[in-house]
Amino acid sequence: MKKIFAILLLTLVPFAAGAQDARQRTAATIVADGLNQLPAQNPKAFDAVMQELAATGAEGIRMMAGMLVPAAEGKNAAVEYAINGVVSYATAAGREELAREVRAGLVAAVEACTDKPNQAFLLSQLQLCATAAEAPVFVKYASDKYLADYAVRGLISTPGTDGAILALIEQSPAPQALLAYAAAEKRLAAAEPALLKWAAAPAADDATKEAVYNALARCGGEASLATLAAAAKAAGYTFTESDAAGAYVSLLARLAAEGNAKALAAAKALRKAGMPQNIRIAGLEIALRADAKKRTQEVLATLKDTDRNYRCAALDCAAEFADDDLYAAIARKLPSLKDDAAKTDIISWFGSRHAASQAGTVIAAIASPDPELALAAIRAAGRIGGQEALDALIAQLDGPHAREASAALAAFNGKPNAAFAAALDGAPRTQANALKLVAMRRITTAADKVFALLESPDAAVRAAAYDALAGVASPKDFERLCDLLDKAQEADVKALQAGLKNALARETPAAQYEKTMARIASAPAKARYYPLLAQAASKEAIDALLAADDREAAFAALLTVENPAMVDVLYDLARRNPAWTDAALARYTEFMTASADTGVRKYQLYRRALELNPSAKVQNKLLKALAKTPEFPVLVLAVKYLDNPATAETAALAVKTAAAKNPDMGGEIVASALKKAQEVYAELAKSDADAGYAVDEIKGLLAKLPAEGFVPASLAPEAWKAVAGDPDARRAMKPKALAKAQQEADAAAAGTWSAADGVLTGTTGAPTLGSAKEYENFSLIVEWKTDGEAGLGIRSIPQIALGGRNAGALTGNMLHENTAPAAANRPGEWNTMEVRVVNDRVTVVLNGITTCNNVILENTCNREIPAYTEGQILLVGGTAPVSFREMYVRELPDAAFRALARGGRRRLRSALRRNLDAQMDRKHHQLRSPRRHDLRHGAVRRQRKPLHQEGVRRLHPALRVPVRAGRGQQRHRHPHPDGRGRRLSRHGDPDSRPRRPDLQESARIPAAWIGLRHHPGQTGEIPVAGHLERRGDPRRGRPDHGDGQRRGDPRRRHPRSLPGAQRGARRRQEEPLHGRSPQPPGVVQRLGTHRTARTRPRHQVPQHTNQGTAMQQGQGSARPRQDEVARPPDRKKTRRQPAGFPGPAAGIHKL
Repeated sequence: MKKIFAILLLTLVPFAAGAQDARQRTAATIVADGLNQLPAQNPKAFDAVMQELAATGAEGIRMMAGMLVPAAEGKNAAVEYAINGVVSYATAAGREELAREVRAGLVAAVEACTDKPNQAFLLSQLQLCATAAEAPVFVKYASDKYLADYAVRGLISTPGTDGAILALIEQSPAPQALLAYAAAEKRLAAAEPALLKWAAAPAADDATKEAVYNALARCGGEASLATLAAAAKAAGYTFTESDAAGAYVSLLARLAAEGNAKALAAAKALRKAGMPQNIRIAGLEIALRADAKKRTQEVLATLKDTDRNYRCAALDCAAEFADDDLYAAIARKLPSLKDDAAKTDIISWFGSRHAASQAGTVIAAIASPDPELALAAIRAAGRIGGQEALDALIAQLDGPHAREASAALAAFNGKPNAAFAAALDGAPRTQANALKLVAMRRITTAADKVFALLESPDAAVRAAAYDALAGVASPKDFERLCDLLDKAQEADVKALQAGLKNALARETPAAQYEKTMARIASAPAKARYYPLLAQAASKEAIDALLAADDREAAFAALLTVENPAMVDVLYDLARRNPAWTDAALARYTEFMTASADTGVRKYQLYRRALELNPSAKVQNKLLKALAKTPEFPVLVLAVKYLDNPATAETAALAVKTAAAKNPDMGGEIVASALKKAQEVYAELAKSDADAGYAVDEIKGLLAKLPAEGFVPASLAPEAWKAVAGDPDARRAMKPKALAKAQQEADAAAAGTWSAADGVLTGTTGAPTLGSAKEYENFSLIVEWKTDGEAGLGIRSIPQIALGGRNAGALTGNMLHENTAPAAANRPGEWNTMEVRVVNDRVTVVLNGITTCNNVILENTCNREIPAYTEGQILLVGGTAPVSFREMYVRELPDAAFRALARGGRRRLRSALRRNLDAQMDRKHHQLRSPRRHDLRHGAVRRQRKPLHQEGVRRLHPALRVPVRAGRGQQRHRHPHPDGRGRRLSRHGDPDSRPRRPDLQESARIPAAWIGLRHHPGQTGEIPVAGHLERRGDPRRGRPDHGDGQRRGDPRRRHPRSLPGAQRGARRRQEEPLHGRSPQPPGVVQRLGTHRTARTRPRHQVPQHTNQGTAMQQGQGSARPRQDEVARPPDRKKTRRQPAGFPGPAAGIHKL
């Protein structure tokens, strides 16, 4: 032990002199803690971690950089993430000192690093925070083939590095694309001479030439014009790898904008005929932007050009500086143009510019014999707007371009409603087109004219008037629309119904229902009003449709109702009327797809629809919707449709999606389903290449599929047996009595449970059935239904309510109350429940809603002890028949072993803290009668050492530790890891030495080896993390209290007046592990499972638990507060327990 301590001390010495924070942590500790907290849960937590890491300064950066490993040997994502976060944090405003330290650390880290990729990363981080002082670091690596790109980019982004870049360019023996790029980015005009030399270098490749030409275009002057012009001409002013033409045009544009006359003249020269079109347009744009005095002249000159794209480019560029003077000049030029295409382009340009000053020019062009020009003028008039344009467009409603005029008026720039209404008085063709516009813009003020045109002798006008009713009708028109509907021809019914719907649209559903029903009462054709009831969509309206005389018309109306309540209505219609099944379920599926129900609830509703056996088309629609709710029951259901060729593809999609969305869902059921889906896709791949991707995806899923998963639990009556009493009662029975009790229970259950079609049903008040197998940690999926209340038991404890107001809750709990939200379906409907039991915690999800979230399971069979570690699954009959189907069970390993299997040391330690003590102790002590050698009858205490030092790191099953009585005292014999039995006294103190020679050597035993846990009598101490040591004086029956003083009568162990007191070293009387104190509760109480050596008034006994719940829930020690110990007893009301402490069912002994 001394050697280990010395090694640890030497290991920590180098860090002792390092930087420390307020908590006396070294930089190494801060870095380790920071990396352990990444990735952070939120930005606030991330900033806190970065603040701590940045505070370590250059030393911390060097440490983190030292953790980087070569890419071929491991991954650096976590460390790189941390370094980048520190750099980002330190470069924020106001943190200059932190940034200086970070820069120093990065510079040192770059120098110390030998791995090129890691050096590149560190340089990229230095780039984010570097100043001119760090330029030499980048210069050093600018010639490195691997690091040059990172180094040069660092110089580019760092202010004050122009001289360094220029020096590198001048010192370079050959053209370098990277340095040319740097010159371009930094706009280094001083680099022009060197760049011109590089441009003339014959050995430069195309990539280098492109970089050099680009640099000259961005930082060169008039001296570069000749070089780039020659290069562009040599390339034929076309695109090449060196992009000389592009660089030349860019240089001309920059110099011309700066006022260089030579560059402007060169740009104008590019416009001559014969040049590539893009070069001509580029030269034109340079000239128009640079020469403001000659802009109008240049634009007018281009209008005569034969190249339409060139003309349009001139107009587009002129839009940057266009004004009324330019519009007028172009309009004056318009008549002289012989090309109608040029006129069309100009008119369209006027419209796009909303040139109101040229409305007359545009309107005049509407009369052009050229159709393209006339249509362009109509569209431009609509964009320009104004009364003159409006009148011109309405006049065209009766002309050859009526359709285009209607489209322009529909998007007219202005307020045309009054003109549209006035147009209803025009010619028949104008009226027909105007009616469409009135309806489109919902001009209700024109309703009277529209109603009048319903009697028009012109059929087109009359039809347009009926169609317009839907747009112009308002609530005041309801009655006259109803009158028309009662007398209408069948061809006009739908138009009138649309008008009525619009008239009622702003009314409340109740008002719509009342008005419609009032008209139905006297209507000769009631079915014509059904769509109005469907629009109301209230419960009364739906009921009225269900009771309607014309069932077909009512059903058609019901299919249009927008009300989620229609889900049940449509299902009922599909179930009762086979002829309507497909239509009803198709609409039913649409409702379900858009609903906000949980995935499990949607599965239930889709399943019941599929059970009605609709057509393959509807089945596919339902299965496709099922694929969007990837749950385990969905996969089980979809498998049934894989064998039908008509539904196999959609079913395979549902199976694949469910498995992909739930990668932890393994087992033979899932594997078999995936293999069948793979076969389906493999067959489809013969004619559809996309199906091959699905085959590959399923292969990947199968390769990663866990071996463990849900297995079906038989619901045949013979797979279950009647429960003959609770576990404690059965354990207390002798074999013959137990057999007799079992026979009686079987006789009572006979005939009360029956199975048919995979459904196990129990009659009202049916006796409880138990599974043949007992389960410890498991996950259960089961579907159930009942009209009353029943129950489900776990670990042989009937706890979970089925039905009633608290369905899905642990209704037997008293100390850990569990009130479930409303999650159960209506009585008589199937419910899907998942129950997860891990250690003493239970989670229940009912129909996709969590009704019990990690609640401690209390033992309703015996509230003096915790819940059993394993037991049967119970099916409990209730106040009405109860049915079960689709039961699947997945056994789960202990949490500590799951963490160990995942290979996470931190996870293992955490799991041990939460679960090891409970698992080992309860497995060892529960469900057995008290024995004389029960360790809990001894006063075991814990050496006061931190939780993490020793004990919790070693995972061993609980070992029974026999306690032998001999020569007046008990000793615990333990199978020591060294292979030698050692003795352990019951009493004494860690610091006191026993007087007997055979007990001189200290025997320290890790508590985890003997499966101990929190002992209630030792408030605030957790023996699982410490060591048990012999204490006290073995020769005399007196305990040593560790404070150098001995208390009590030296001739006896306990005061004679107390129960259980003995003289000398006599062994104490054995009592049951969880037994009650024989004395009145106000006189004395046992603390936990061992008795105290003195009396305590009731109000001084601290609350405690042998389950360690407060520790598990992160509430720290269970030690009572000082004010609680000193509080006098209150006999009027029961004192509340501290938060986080369980009650008797979880291990507290009643006071």
